[in-house]
Amino acid sequence: MDPVREKLNEINKNRQIKILLALIVVVILIIVVILLEVQINKQIDDITINKNDISEKKAIFIPVEELDTNIIAVKSSDGKYKLAFDDCTGCYSMYGIRSGFKNNNDNTGLICKNCKSEIMYDEMGFLPEQSMPLPITIDADEGVSMTDDKIIISADYLKKMKDNFSKMRVGKSLNSYRENPNK
Repeated sequence: MDPVREKLNEINKNRQIKILLALIVVVILIIVVILLEVQINKQIDDITINKNDISEKKAIFIPVEELDTNIIAVKSSDGKYKLAFDDCTGCYSMYGIRSGFKNNNDNTGLICKNCKSEIMYDEMGFLPEQSMPLPITIDADEGVSMTDDKIIISADYLKKMKDNFSKMRVGKSLNSYRENPNK
């Protein structure tokens, strides 16, 4: 075999290897895009909370992975159901970080894990200037409704809140706060 033909064969082999590598990279990129699309468009479902699970003795924390938060549910001393997202409004505005809450020692209220502000269960939703969990109003027109035995938070409401959270959130992830709301 002459040297010219050997050189052409070598060039063809290198070209084939480059084409194969390019195809592998394209396939990997397509897979990454598909996985990202699935992650971004995660299905958000309605959340149903049984009223029997909610008491005035201790707030419960319901995880909402799609929003990277919990929903706090508690009953006030006058029998009203209080709902809020487990995100301190004061820490957003004062410190520019995200923080969650935990039940206080005597289970009469919540304490922010960052700024240590305390809010009584009965005051949830009424003190917008203070550090408090982001309130959820029970309003069927907004997507949060109540039956005799359940509270339903619609997927549409949660999608709207996900958009709102993505616009207002800064700082660290809440994942460390979400593992155990009472630690």
